Amino acid sequence: MGMAAIGKPELTGKVAEATAYEVGCVGVNLIHGPVLDVLSTSRPSPLGVRAFSDDPVTVLTHGLDTVRGFNRSSILSCGKHFPSYGDVEFPDGTEFSLPSVVASADNLRKRAFVPFRACAQAGMDAILVGGCSMVVDGRNVSHACLDHDLVSNILRRECSFEGCIISDCLAMEALCHEIGTSQGVSRAIRAGCDMVTVCQSNQAQLEALVSLRLAVQDGSVSRNSLIESNSRINKMKDRYMSWERALHPPGVTGLASRRLEHQTLSSRAFEGALSLIRDRSNGLNTLRNLPKDAQVLLLTPVVGLFPSIATRETPTQPNERPKAPLAPGEETFQTFGSTLAKSLKARLVHTSYSANGLRPLHEDLIERSSAVIVFTTDATRNSYQYAVTKHVNMQCKYQICDNGQRKALVVAALSYPHDFLADHSIETYICAYDFTEPSLRNLVRLLTGKLYATTMPPLTTARRALADSATDRVPSRKTLWLVEAFEVDRDRAGLQKLLENTSRTQLIPVVQERTCFVVRNSSMRTLLGLMIMSSQTSSGGHAGQIEAVLVDPAREGLGIEESLREHVKAAVDSGLGERD
Repeated sequence: MGMAAIGKPELTGKVAEATAYEVGCVGVNLIHGPVLDVLSTSRPSPLGVRAFSDDPVTVLTHGLDTVRGFNRSSILSCGKHFPSYGDVEFPDGTEFSLPSVVASADNLRKRAFVPFRACAQAGMDAILVGGCSMVVDGRNVSHACLDHDLVSNILRRECSFEGCIISDCLAMEALCHEIGTSQGVSRAIRAGCDMVTVCQSNQAQLEALVSLRLAVQDGSVSRNSLIESNSRINKMKDRYMSWERALHPPGVTGLASRRLEHQTLSSRAFEGALSLIRDRSNGLNTLRNLPKDAQVLLLTPVVGLFPSIATRETPTQPNERPKAPLAPGEETFQTFGSTLAKSLKARLVHTSYSANGLRPLHEDLIERSSAVIVFTTDATRNSYQYAVTKHVNMQCKYQICDNGQRKALVVAALSYPHDFLADHSIETYICAYDFTEPSLRNLVRLLTGKLYATTMPPLTTARRALADSATDRVPSRKTLWLVEAFEVDRDRAGLQKLLENTSRTQLIPVVQERTCFVVRNSSMRTLLGLMIMSSQTSSGGHAGQIEAVLVDPAREGLGIEESLREHVKAAVDSGLGERD
C-alpha cells in the first residue's frame, strides 16, 4: 500500500525488479506476489497494508508493474488471493477461524476479479486460489480452492488464465478439521488446481502424496488432468528456471554489485511512502518549535520485532553502561526514540504502553509534557491501542500548557492507515505503512521538519476524509457553546492567559471597563473565547457595537465566535446587554 500511496506505478515496478533480483541471488525462483486483493471500501481489512488499494484500477496498475518487474529479474510471479480476500470476514471475530467472503457474483466481477483478469491476460505465471469459504448469491462454497466453478470455470475459462493455478495451504486448521489434507488434495486437483500447497510438516506432505496416488488409482483424479497440469508447470519452469541458476545463484557477489543502486531506490521509495493525512491543529509545527526546557512524550506500543531485525546483535562499546532490561517488544522503537531525542529541540521522554492500558506513571508524564506522540500498529485489530490513543487525545484537548496553548498530540499509524483515518478528533495524523528501520528514519525527518510528506493513502476513505477536512470542524447550526457574563474575580487568570495567547495583553484595562461575555472551560478555569462590547449605547440604552472578539487559537473554527455573536445579539435584543 505504501508503494501505491506514492502513485508512481513505474517506481513500483523498479522496486519489484530490485526485490526479485535480490531474492534470486539467494536461489529463490518464484515469489507469491503481487497481492491482487481489492480491499473493502466500507471497513478495514485483515490484509491491511499488504494490499495496494480498495480501487480495482489502482490494484491492477501496480500489480501489472510488479509482475513486469519480477519478470525483468527472471523471477516467476504468483498473484494472490483469488477470488480476493479484500472483503473477507472472520465469523467468530478472530483470525484463527476460516475466513469468509459474502458477495454477489456481479460485484465480484466488477471489483474483485478485475486485477486477476488483467494480470491473467497479461501472462502472469501463476495464481494462488485462497482457502476461504464463500457465499455467492446464496451458494455456499466451503473452500474456494476446492471449488470447480471458481477454479476452472471462472479463473481458467472466464478470466482466460493459461498459467499455473496453485491452491492455498491444504494443511490449514479449518480445512483439516472439516475434511482433512488427503481429501483436500484430491478435491483441489479435481477443481482444476495444477499445484497444491501443503505446509506445516513433512508428515502432512507425505500424506498428500499418498492420497494423490490413491485418487489416481481409484479414478477420482484423471491421469489426463495431471498430464495437462504437468505441461503447464513445465512451461512455467522453462520460462526462467534452470539447474544452473538453481545450483549456482549469484549469491553475495550479485547482491554487492547492485547494492548502491538498490539503496538509492529504497530511499526513494521509503521517502514517498509516508503520508501526512492531516495536521489541522498545526501539531507538527508546535512539536518542532518547543523550547529546550519543554518535554515531549513518546508513547509506543509493545510489539514484536520483525525476524530480520530481531536476530541482529547490537554491538557494545568498551566501558558502556549496561542498559536497563526491557520487556519483550519494547526494544522495537528504542532506536527511533534515541534518534528523535537527538533531533528535537525539546527533551524527549520515551515509554511504552500495552494492553494493560495507561498507568499513573503515564498520566503523570502526559500532564508534564507539552506535546505527546503516540504510535499505533494496526489499532483496528489491536483495540487497546485505539482506546489508549483516544484517552490520550481527550487528555491533550483539555490540558493547557504554560504558554496557554492546548497540548499538541501527534498520532502515527505504523501499519494500516484505517486506524484513525475517518476520526477527525485526531487532528494530527500520519501514516508510515510499516515500522522497518528505513520507514522510522524518515518518520523522524518528517516530525522534525526535514522531510515533507505529500502522499495520501490509496483508499476511498482517505479521499472522502480529505474532501471533508475543510468542513468537518464547523459545528452544526444547533451546536452552541455556553456563553456567560465576564466576572473579574472568577475569570482574571483565564483572561490573562487568553490575552497572552492572542498577543492582546493591552486589552486588560479595556475589559474591566466594558461589558464582556466569555466562553470558558470551568474545569480548567480557562477562557476559550471573549467578546468585548463598546461603551456606546443604543437609543434603547443597551450596550452598543462589538468592539473585539478573541478566540483561543487552539479552538478556532469550533463555533466559539459564532456562539458569542449569537448570544450578544440575543442579549442586545432583550436588554441583557445593559450594564449594571
